[in-house]
Amino acid sequence: MNANSIPDVENLVAALDRLTAAVTAPEKSPWLSKIKAYNYLDVSPKTFQKLINKGVIKPHSLFEFGVARELFNQSELDEAIKRL
Repeated sequence: MNANSIPDVENLVAALDRLTAAVTAPEKSPWLSKIKAYNYLDVSPKTFQKLINKGVIKPHSLFEFGVARELFNQSELDEAIKRL
């Protein structure tokens, strides 16, 4: 390895560090999975399901897009709990 390649290696390491940080950074999405939603509200899964069944909490389904998943909006969860 010659002296000219050291800055190249340092630049490569810096670029990889930036890429790793960007890929592993937590997203600030307002959408939560069911598990994250009931943990966010600090209620049991059973209580959370009861709130859904009563219409207090609204799930957003992705079934129409072929994805078997429901998501919950964090702001809507906050508002639902305020109304209780």
